Amino acid sequence: MTRSIFHKAKCDLQKWFGAIEYFYASAKSVTVRELAAQINVTNNTAWKMLVKMQTASKESEQLFEHILELAHEHTSRIKKHEPHE
Repeated sequence: MTRSIFHKAKCDLQKWFGAIEYFYASAKSVTVRELAAQINVTNNTAWKMLVKMQTASKESEQLFEHILELAHEHTSRIKKHEPHE
């Protein structure tokens, strides 16, 4: 049984979902530094996330796309509830 990309993850899901959206928006061509800056994590954390996302997208594109849909829904809900300036 394959473990999810979130297995033993220490980052919160909001960062993961942001990373997944950015990964896909960048046509899966994103650098560690770009991802780290985009979601405000260390380069080491961004590297680990990228490796997991790249592996997951190769193993099961359909499953990864479903996770992307969930991430998009989650971040959309978060943005709706953020206070407007």
